[in-house]
Amino acid sequence: MACAALWAQAFALYLIALRFLAPPTAANWAQADPVLRLMPAALVPTLGIAVAAAWLWKARPSRLELRRSAWRALLGAAVALTVAVGLRASAGPHLPAFIPAEESAGPGLVLSMTAGYAEEVALRLLLLPILYGLLARRVSRPIAATVAVVATGAVFVLLHGPAPAAWMVTRFVFPGCILSAACFAVGPSFVVSAHCAAHLALPVLFAPG
Repeated sequence: MACAALWAQAFALYLIALRFLAPPTAANWAQADPVLRLMPAALVPTLGIAVAAAWLWKARPSRLELRRSAWRALLGAAVALTVAVGLRASAGPHLPAFIPAEESAGPGLVLSMTAGYAEEVALRLLLLPILYGLLARRVSRPIAATVAVVATGAVFVLLHGPAPAAWMVTRFVFPGCILSAACFAVGPSFVVSAHCAAHLALPVLFAPG
């Protein structure tokens, strides 16, 4: 988690720079991800930096771990960009109906990345490892991982509030459970980078919902 939190700071710097260069408009806020109602968007990079500092202080990863996680982060970004381009080629300029509208260009670059980055900090860098660590003391690791994955999927849905059923299923299955499961199967650096990179690509590739 420490390595993933460290590489995520590239997206935090992007957010800070873009907030000055291209601040979100009222129209962007009207279409923003519901998760941004939970805390001031300007504080999201600060939270991410604080979480990264805490993980690095606790884990102190080696140079080898940092190098390996860097490659996973690059791979995650490459996979996300490839999938986004493939989705654009197959679906056209508008997102399929089962994908929430806030993933399109509607929220703009700043708010789209703010939402994705906040979700990764809250769920993958905080909730998932904390919940897994607590459960692994009492039950087997596979059970602890399964419960932690399902719980993060459920929390992901709850954070976004009421929505069409298709969007709730999408949020629970993909950004929630599948990405959390991938943290155990592939690594958190891959997942955090992939999710944030998707929030770079989708607003560029898809028209406002």
